[in-house]
This record gives sequence, structure tokens and C-alpha cells, in this order.
Amino acid sequence: MPLSIWDKLQMVHRCWRLRFKSEVDSIQYVRSTKFAGATVIYIGAKKGAFSIYMSRAAGSDGQFIAFEAQPELGERLTSVKISFSLDNMTLVNQGPSSEPGVLTMRRPEAGSRIASFHKEAGIGLDKVDIPVIRLDEYARANGWCGRLLVHNHLCRIILLSFFRAFSSTYKVTNHSATVRNVPVRIAHHSIFILN
Repeated sequence: MPLSIWDKLQMVHRCWRLRFKSEVDSIQYVRSTKFAGATVIYIGAKKGAFSIYMSRAAGSDGQFIAFEAQPELGERLTSVKISFSLDNMTLVNQGPSSEPGVLTMRRPEAGSRIASFHKEAGIGLDKVDIPVIRLDEYARANGWCGRLLVHNHLCRIILLSFFRAFSSTYKVTNHSATVRNVPVRIAHHSIFILN
């Protein structure tokens, strides 16, 4: 179901606020870099404002994959996809982790911006079990990462919003990493794989 007119206006306002106030550098980077045709992965898509920029960066020939662990936000992201015609967007309503299974998320409320798998039990925090998947297993199951690695295709990957949960799958030092022997640059909110 699409967003209501009021919700869509609020989303447009949120996008402008990100672009001109709170995430100026990140949005400028996404808008100025040529990601057309790329596979763009966003981990922690929340309510979807940044997803609009990410989807448009990948373009109609690219694909945008939005991971959002909180189950309540999946419906919201689907509405954003419909309302803003993000036809290249795939929603994965699971969390990424170093091992598949279930992790306990703690948060002050459903849909919270500060939900975390790493918070300790505390007063006023909801506890919800979230299905998680390894990012490399998701990539292999969907045929894009394995294909790039098998053919030794030079791909540039930028990880933004890098989680501690990846520590046993992905080796990280300073602002670079290795993912299955492919060099990776670490930055701040997403993953870009340029084919």
C-alpha cells in the first residue's frame, strides 16, 4: 500500500533534511558518484529516506537491496518503494550477521532508530528475536557476489554502516577490509558493488 499524501510529504521533507542538514556529506557522495548499474546494499534501512537516494544511485539498470531487521519497518519500506517508484529495490526483512540464525534485538520501541543487537538488557527496552543471515550467503543465493568473485571481476565495494556482527566473516583494519579475498573500503552507510 502506498504512503498517504501526508506521509509522502513527510518523507520528502526528511529527504531534504538529510540532503541539506544532517547527512550532507553522505548524500552528496551518493548523488555525485556514478553507481548506475551497480548493486547497492543498504544495511539498516529504517524508515526509508536514505533508501530513496540509494535506489536512484543504482539506477534502472542496477539493483538496490535494503536490509532492515525490525519487522515493523518492512511494511513501511514496502510503502516507500511503491510511493517513490523504487522499482529496483528488494527488501530483506532480516538482519545481517556473521552466522545465520536468530539474534535478540533490544530497543526502546518498535521502529526505533537506536535498536541494536549489542545493547544489554535494561529498563524500558523491548526484546525481540530477529532472523539473521550471512551477507555472503545472501549474495551467493542471489547469484551476484559469487559470479563476481568466480570470474575475478574487479569490483569496488564500499561498506557504510559496518556492524560488529560481521567480525568473524569480514576482517577489518582501519578503513579497509577483506571480504572473501576481495579488498573493501569502509566508509559510512551502505555497500556498493560496481559491476
